[in-house]
Amino acid sequence: MMPSLAGATTVASRTEPEMAQHATAIVRAKVISVQARWHSDNIIVTDVVMETLHVLKWDESFKKRASLFKMVLLGGTIGAKALK
Repeated sequence: MMPSLAGATTVASRTEPEMAQHATAIVRAKVISVQARWHSDNIIVTDVVMETLHVLKWDESFKKRASLFKMVLLGGTIGAKALK
């Protein structure tokens, strides 16, 4: 019998000014679509497509600005299955 693998994440607590200082981009955006899907290893992720309304910060070393962008978030619901 093979042991199962466990994953772990450590999240550093930061103040809002610290998060803004370290952010590559900060925008005000409108959600266009939200779609949960299966990712590898039976993990549910949710794709959130947004339209940029106003750019507050953009590091030019980051990718080219786009009017639409997608964030992939861990969790979501597909049918009776949910990962929260």
